[in-house]
Amino acid sequence: MSKENAKKATFEDLITKKLQKEKEQFKVKDIYISSMDAYLTFKKPKDDTILDVIDEMGDMEDIRKVIDGYKKLIYLCCDMLQDPKLHDELDVKDPFDTVDVLFDLADIMEIGEQLMDLINIGAKAEAIKN
Repeated sequence: MSKENAKKATFEDLITKKLQKEKEQFKVKDIYISSMDAYLTFKKPKDDTILDVIDEMGDMEDIRKVIDGYKKLIYLCCDMLQDPKLHDELDVKDPFDTVDVLFDLADIMEIGEQLMDLINIGAKAEAIKN
């Protein structure tokens, strides 16, 4: 779609956009974790969470910051990882450590990249930073 060929928005277009946005906020994705040979369900994070994670990742040049952002996103987007019973079983004091206990670096990258695709931010974040 290009600006030159775009039509003038109508009242109905605005209502449709609102409904689409509401539907998107409840979007979920089953992400395959190859090391587990299983899927985990992740929900789309709220805008504030997305902005926080992008801020923490910085310019996306520092891989440690990117991984830390992915870890936060993974934890906050998966209800199963937030279960206090799981924290007890894994013997984690800080709930965010759940991601480190369960997943290795390859898993974190695999999940994180798919979450960035889910929220449709990967390319947009790069464009914003540049």
